[in-house]
Amino acid sequence: MATLLSLLIAITSALVYTSLLWHVDRYEHEPLWAWWGVFLWGAAPAAILALLLEHGANTSFLRPLFSAQQWDLFEANTVAPLVEEGVKGLALLLLFLCSCQEMDTPLDGLVYGALVGFGFSTTENFLYFLSAFRRGGWGDWLTLVAMRQFVFGLNHAFFTSFTGIGLVLGRRFRHRLERWLVALGGFALAILAHGWHNTAATFASRQLSFLFVAWGSDYLGVFFLLLLIGLMWRQERRIIKRQLATEVGISLDQSHYNEIINFATRFRRQKRRPRVLRRLYQCLYTEAASLAFMRERIVRRPDKAAHFQHKLVVSRKQLDHCLHEIEKIENANITTA
Repeated sequence: MATLLSLLIAITSALVYTSLLWHVDRYEHEPLWAWWGVFLWGAAPAAILALLLEHGANTSFLRPLFSAQQWDLFEANTVAPLVEEGVKGLALLLLFLCSCQEMDTPLDGLVYGALVGFGFSTTENFLYFLSAFRRGGWGDWLTLVAMRQFVFGLNHAFFTSFTGIGLVLGRRFRHRLERWLVALGGFALAILAHGWHNTAATFASRQLSFLFVAWGSDYLGVFFLLLLIGLMWRQERRIIKRQLATEVGISLDQSHYNEIINFATRFRRQKRRPRVLRRLYQCLYTEAASLAFMRERIVRRPDKAAHFQHKLVVSRKQLDHCLHEIEKIENANITTA
């Protein structure tokens, strides 16, 4: 019974959090293969690798150098953050290197970082819940569920979002060394945030006030990311508005352009449309945003313009296909009316 409940709660909360995350990426929803691939990496390979590496550290030559109390602190604030952020960050690095067009903006980096974090916490929470039940029965189980799913439910997503943001921001620099330094800076922030939380949580077992320190610092960080998301929305809208303005009369007409750049208008019109048209218009929004971000990358990196030209042509064709399908259905609806 405890196993089934633990699994159900871990998966259900992950689905709730990821469904909220889906709406964070307002202008360009990520493809489902990348979305679920990153989530599942966090839930399976990353979680397994972390268990193996942390067990290896626990039995390594380093262990006898510390007392039991010192080792608990060192493992919490150094070993676990370094290992866990490293294995989660591998998914982001692979996606960035193999399909970098899926990580166009800092918001994409934040979303994918949070996504792999939610995947990782699903497996970790399930294992922690089982351990709590075996150790102290339903009382310990309920306490841990409340703490890990609700009080600290955003932690892994919060930590790893810094890694994703760092990878995307690094790409804006021309020199390879600068790019990797910025990416490593994001990774270092993820480790520091993770280490600070674990340190406060370790001391909380001895002094309850540290629990509030951990909670307060984590949610201060989450609040900072929410502010960052607002700024990213604003920046993305500016890019889309600027880059698609020159597409009016070529790939887009004025009415579609106005709808794409105005989120409130999109929301109102989508509510009134039938399901088939909603899906096609969502395709239009996504492809238009992809085209705008591709054009912005060419502006930022003119030395890479030749590399992006083919992708620009493909993006325009996909946009034309969405518009053609929309026009076909809307004309059919007018005829039947």
